[in-house]
Amino acid sequence: MTQQNKTKLWKWSNANLHWIITITIQLLLILLCFSNLTDANIEELYYNTDYLYLPSLYTDIFIDCNSIKGWSLAPSPYFFPDMILYFILFPFSQNVGVTLILFSFIQLLLIQIFFYKLIGLLIDDKKKVRH
Repeated sequence: MTQQNKTKLWKWSNANLHWIITITIQLLLILLCFSNLTDANIEELYYNTDYLYLPSLYTDIFIDCNSIKGWSLAPSPYFFPDMILYFILFPFSQNVGVTLILFSFIQLLLIQIFFYKLIGLLIDDKKKVRH
């Protein structure tokens, strides 16, 4: 391995180290949380009225072909990103529980990407101020 390749590898590893550590910690925490759940806990988490709002709305509009006129939407119906993401995921799984779990993982990933970009912007701003 040449010195130039070693330098590129070192730069890549330093630049992406916090990203790799963040993902690893996040996955370990998710596994830790889900490893302690029993069937009763899963039902309590995912099958309550707050979580079933989007599945009920999706079923009523797209599967049963009813109008949205009959719905009393929540004061803040969280159209973006929750409703859009859920409505995209549900046709692939056709299962409320699986869709909610996928939705949770994707939402965590989007939040992680947001913070990664935010930290990158803050670091770049600090570098600009120094020079």
